[in-house]
Amino acid sequence: MESERIYPAHFRIEDETIQSVEEHLQAVSNLCGKYAAKLQFAETGRLLGLLHDIGKYSENFYQYITESIRKEIAGEEPVSKSVDHGKHGAMLVLERYHNGSKTQQALAEICALILCYHHGGLEDYISERLDIKLLTRCHWAEGKIQEEESFVQAKEQFSRRILSLRELDVMFCHAVEEYENYCKQQDKVPVNKKYSMHLLIKFLYSCLIDADRYDTYLFVRREKEEGEIDTEPLWEQFSRQLHVTEEKFRNQVANTPLEQTIKELRFGIWKECHQFGSKPEGIYTLTVPTGGGKTLSSLRFALNHAQKNKKTKIIYILPFTSIIEQNAEVVRDALHAENYLLEHHSNVSNPSSEKADELEYRQLLTERWTTPIIFTTMVQFLNTLFAGGTKNIRRLHNLTDTILIFDEIQALPVRCISLFNDAVNFLYSRCRNTILLCSATQPELSKVKHNIHVTGEIISDLSTKFQSFKRMEVIDARYEKIMSVAEAGEFVRELKASNESILLIFNTKKSASDVYCEIKRTLGEASCDYFFLSTNLCSAHRKQRIAKMKQELKEHKSLICVSTQLIEAGVDISFSCVVRHLSGMDSIAQASGRGNRHGSGEIKKTYVIRLEGEHLGSLEEIKLGENCTSGVLDEYRRNPEKFDSDLLSPATMKHYYYYLYHKNIIQEKMDFPVDAKHSIYEMLSEPNKRRDYECSTNVNYPFIFEYMFKKAGESFSVIDEYSEGILVPYGEGKSLIRELQTNSWYPSYDFIHRAQPYMVNISQTMRNKLVEKNALHFDKKSGVWMLEDRFYNDELGVVLEGGEMQFLDF
Repeated sequence: MESERIYPAHFRIEDETIQSVEEHLQAVSNLCGKYAAKLQFAETGRLLGLLHDIGKYSENFYQYITESIRKEIAGEEPVSKSVDHGKHGAMLVLERYHNGSKTQQALAEICALILCYHHGGLEDYISERLDIKLLTRCHWAEGKIQEEESFVQAKEQFSRRILSLRELDVMFCHAVEEYENYCKQQDKVPVNKKYSMHLLIKFLYSCLIDADRYDTYLFVRREKEEGEIDTEPLWEQFSRQLHVTEEKFRNQVANTPLEQTIKELRFGIWKECHQFGSKPEGIYTLTVPTGGGKTLSSLRFALNHAQKNKKTKIIYILPFTSIIEQNAEVVRDALHAENYLLEHHSNVSNPSSEKADELEYRQLLTERWTTPIIFTTMVQFLNTLFAGGTKNIRRLHNLTDTILIFDEIQALPVRCISLFNDAVNFLYSRCRNTILLCSATQPELSKVKHNIHVTGEIISDLSTKFQSFKRMEVIDARYEKIMSVAEAGEFVRELKASNESILLIFNTKKSASDVYCEIKRTLGEASCDYFFLSTNLCSAHRKQRIAKMKQELKEHKSLICVSTQLIEAGVDISFSCVVRHLSGMDSIAQASGRGNRHGSGEIKKTYVIRLEGEHLGSLEEIKLGENCTSGVLDEYRRNPEKFDSDLLSPATMKHYYYYLYHKNIIQEKMDFPVDAKHSIYEMLSEPNKRRDYECSTNVNYPFIFEYMFKKAGESFSVIDEYSEGILVPYGEGKSLIRELQTNSWYPSYDFIHRAQPYMVNISQTMRNKLVEKNALHFDKKSGVWMLEDRFYNDELGVVLEGGEMQFLDF
């Protein structure tokens, strides 16, 4: 009988068990309601959970899934074509509720889009071509839903087995009340309301995506939902353990007066962060000189603040994987955090030593972000908010009641500034997050068009602290002359007479490699050890180089390192002298942070030089940074008091960012432009397509919302995707290349993971030149380019047989 029929939602082959549609809808409704309750949308979340898969009640889907189950049991090939079951919940919502009040219409549009596209990612409300795909998919014509047989069947079974339509109406009315209350509160906070609303839609979408995927995971794995971790005793435990670590540092003996001063200043910064933890939620800046110990100081603030304000997570967001590994290790050791700390980046797992179920569980953790302490990259964070599809957005709802610590915030890409700033405003004002923006070179993100509403700075009397912390003095050597490569080599030879170790940093790989070769020629092979760093070396090679340099610096060996900018941010290393090519003032300050890090002896020097013939191509941001720095340096020569008589002072950074952010070309880039007329910020706040639609069709635009979610997601990328990874013959990379060449199998996850440290990203132009020289070979099975031995130099990395090296951004 029809009433006794079991409608399957999922099937588990191990014990041939069916999860019914009723079981799945109720479970997802409970989970989604719990997640959405974080923003007081519990009833809306339950509603979404109940409606998301009602299309599985249609006869077409029933025939499809029962045949799929039969084939799986029989070991036959799976059914090739699926049945669209995602649209029916959206059809029901639009049919019943899109003709009510304005708030009912708005919530109906929100729920319909989420339900209709809970597979594959949010669609545009209106596309670039003025299509309204939600209405097309839901068979909307002449202002109403055109009912089809599968929809009638799904609606009938839903009202019989789950909820009557009258009960659904009551549930929707409660959801409308939640939406109205949210909008009233929205009017009280200083946010861009249209932009903030797009984030609310993504938040609710995240709740449904995670609830749906997680319930399916639990059924397939025969597991029960994990309870939430009680972080209150955990924060107390970590706080006590951190105190032990702090006392160890406090009791270390200083070898020089400057070291003692640095030690006392670090303790002073820690103390201020400790006391500031009792402050209420807010968006705070933590401006600490390089080497000021901000990792542990920010952790002290976070633990105190989490206890005081009942926060459930602490998330560190950093620009580069290498810094994550370094800082996560510091925090893990300081807290004895073990499994309560999750690293989410590409090098985190070791498939060869983990079982399949352990890997699957780790993937679940990285997709959901439920661990109390998380270290991740700015790329992962921004992808959570702005990337298309469903994988990244799944964890968005877990960004509530959290402390977000953005380390090296100056590395935020210019084009992401507007998106980031208003997202941070939303996370603070609506999600009860506290945000910490950490840097020695604090960018003026509160002084741009779409600005962050900063609550305050943690550290008092910044000017005095930076002056007391001074370990490096910036010397403007541009005025002496614009140097040739040969003159740069001679300049370093003169510096070497009075410096044990020298770090030189350049904007381009070509400048770095040319000067590196010239220095070796000028000083001679035997005078000291030489190191070269750029992203033409694979990460395993760079890691080995940095480790060796640290050891030699510790042993006071004579060495010179020439590098691109990759060494600047967060690498814990200390040279006695730094030479920096002209660049942004923030880069010069970060470069100086790699010198005299612990205050050994007297104040050392950072020299700013300029090479003739530096070719930056179309990299306008670097050019503008150089121009603004030149303006600061010129003004400093005339009036140093304006900059607190220190080119590394906070006053200098304020002037630099004022000049930079008021350049029209920089302002135009902040909204993430995708072409001459449109930006992602516009797509996610006010696309202004309504008038175009009405002029084109001669009918009123049928929706309230216009957000272009899909177009924005497809256009968003934190890193320019013009580069391509190649596998290089360094270390284990040689044997990995041999495996690809000699085996006919498709590479496993284990192989791909092992290959990551031996990949180098190169431009398409460079790839084509290497292909012309027969130096690159493509493996069709894996889709991997492999580099021949003779084109990977043990010092310079990927080379073009002496040809000109190409500039690559990193």
